[in-house]
Formats: sequence, structure tokens, C-alpha cells
Amino acid sequence: MRNHLKYFCIFIFSAQAFFAQNKPVELKNKIPLKVDQFQGTDKYGNIYYFKNNVFYKFGKDGNFHFSDLQLGKPTSSDLINPLKIVLFYEAMNTLVLLDHHLIEIARINFNRLEKFKTLRHASEASGDKIWLFNIDNQQLEIFDYIQKKTIASSQPLASKVLDIVSDFNFCWILTENVLAKYNTYGSLLEKTANIGFEELVEDNGNLVAQKDNTLFNRHKSSTEFEELQLPIINIKDFYLNDKNLYIYDGEILHEFHLN
Repeated sequence: MRNHLKYFCIFIFSAQAFFAQNKPVELKNKIPLKVDQFQGTDKYGNIYYFKNNVFYKFGKDGNFHFSDLQLGKPTSSDLINPLKIVLFYEAMNTLVLLDHHLIEIARINFNRLEKFKTLRHASEASGDKIWLFNIDNQQLEIFDYIQKKTIASSQPLASKVLDIVSDFNFCWILTENVLAKYNTYGSLLEKTANIGFEELVEDNGNLVAQKDNTLFNRHKSSTEFEELQLPIINIKDFYLNDKNLYIYDGEILHEFHLN
């Protein structure tokens, strides 16, 4: 009897530990939204999105938009610094820097540079630098957009790149085989196996990854991903900002808080 009771208690304790690690996240808000692609939010609560090839900002700061018919469809935006947003047009190999009113600050067309590059990714790094992924040589580059030159680069990546996320100081690259972390000197800091993830978002070193229609969270102090217990939502786009996870299903923007 004692042995049965012992094993029963161990089972209950293990189950409690498991569910403590995988407890549901808190739903904070639902916002109706009909856009082509949800891009994210900033710390002031403004919402950014693409619709009909136009980049929009909507919220407390007012309503603003940016478009250029010659550039066509925007690919991505980096909102880490709302005062200097990086808007990337992959088809035109061009990035545009915008201020908080979405007024153009600078533009770099990489087709016109002396050292031509074909880009897959562009986002802000520290100072006057930009993270670039150059698909011609399969390298991550740190590019000074004032001097218009590459100041550091990684070793070439061996497998296909699926997604790239970054902050001012670090960049994470998800390939078919690995998840790798780099610093602004192009040095590899960490490499772990990719267990089927397809997309990433990042905030302050914390990562959320998507596999099929399921999201997994990795705290910046850990190397392990844990499945998030979320209600069933068709994940079209997702974004992480200050422990708030946003999931867009094509009609509703769901806001959750991560503990």
C-alpha cells in the first residue's frame, strides 16, 4: 500500500509540474482587423499592418501610412525602434527607413550599390547599422547604411534559411536544420537543432516559434522551447512585444499575456 501511495504521489507531483510549465496564457483583448498582413505593435499600443501594398500605423499616435507604387508590395517591417522603422521590399532589393509618422528618412537600393547584394532580410541593428541576409553568399551581414558598406559578416550557412529575427545586438537565423544566434561581429554564439519550426518572433531575447498551427515559447534564460496552451486559433500572423503575444487569424487580432 505504501508503495502504491508513493507512486501515486509522484504521479500527481509530476502532473502538477507538467501543467505548471504549460499553463494557459491569459487572453487580454480581441480587436477586429481586416488587413493583408499584421506586422506588430509598439510599446505605445500602435498597430502596424500591410493592406493593398500600403504600410499603415494606427493608434494613439494617430493614423499614418506609407506607400510607393514603384516599390510595389512590402515584404516586412522592423518595429524595434518606432522612431526609425525599417521597411523592406525584397522584390525590389530595397529598404526604406521611416520616422514615427511614417515619413521617409532614407532609402537604400542595393541594386545600385557598387558591391551588389541580393537580400532575403533587413532589420535594424544598433547605431547606424542594419542586419542583412545576403542570399548570394548565404551570409548574415552587418551593414552600415551611412557609409553603405558591410562591416562584419558570418560564415556561410549550409542549409536553407526559413526565417530571421533580430534586436539591436543579436540575430537569430532559423534554417531547415538549426536555430543559430549571432552577434554584431558576425560571430556564432549558439546553435541548436530545429525540431520542425517554420517561423520565429523575438522580443528582448525571448523567442516564440511556430510549428504547424502551434506556438512554442523560449525564455531568454533557457535553450528549451515549451508549447503554449492557447485556444484554437488559425494563426495567420503572430508577434511578440513586452511579454504580450499577438495572434492574427485574418479577422481578429488576439492579444495574450505571457507570464
